[in-house]
Amino acid sequence: SAILDSIALVYFELQQYVSAALVSVDAVSLNPKDELAAEIAALSFEQIGATERALKYYETLYLLRYDIMILYQVSFLQYRLKRLNEAFTNVDIIIADAKSNEVQIRFPKNDESEQEVALRTAAKRLKAMIYEKQGNVLEATKIYNDILLISPDFDLVKKQLEDLN
Repeated sequence: SAILDSIALVYFELQQYVSAALVSVDAVSLNPKDELAAEIAALSFEQIGATERALKYYETLYLLRYDIMILYQVSFLQYRLKRLNEAFTNVDIIIADAKSNEVQIRFPKNDESEQEVALRTAAKRLKAMIYEKQGNVLEATKIYNDILLISPDFDLVKKQLEDLN
């Protein structure tokens, strides 16, 4: 499995994402606890637009690491795949986790720079997006406004709130 991990990593670094995905899938099938292979598979499938497959390996990776940052990625992919109930449940898990206030995540700003916000804030944003997709504009607006009270410079949320109204 170490040899397959090495091969998958080389393919990934060379941006040969299909090959990286295929080799890492083989590695995970040989060793279901192979974190590196699961991560390469998830990232590679995401790079080639195979969202369902990427989600499967992010979920595997989450079960191996129990890292809320990975759970956020799982939630976001579930949202993109319109698996809104699952995304909603996972977002609530992130929001309830005390560490989500300590972990930072980067978002683009209007001036093309980046800003960091707490993962909890990002999860709340995703929750608002889920409400929005479900047609619950009132709840989405409430959450976006709550976020802006905590992070008044969160450009992306300002724009989402503007677009909503």
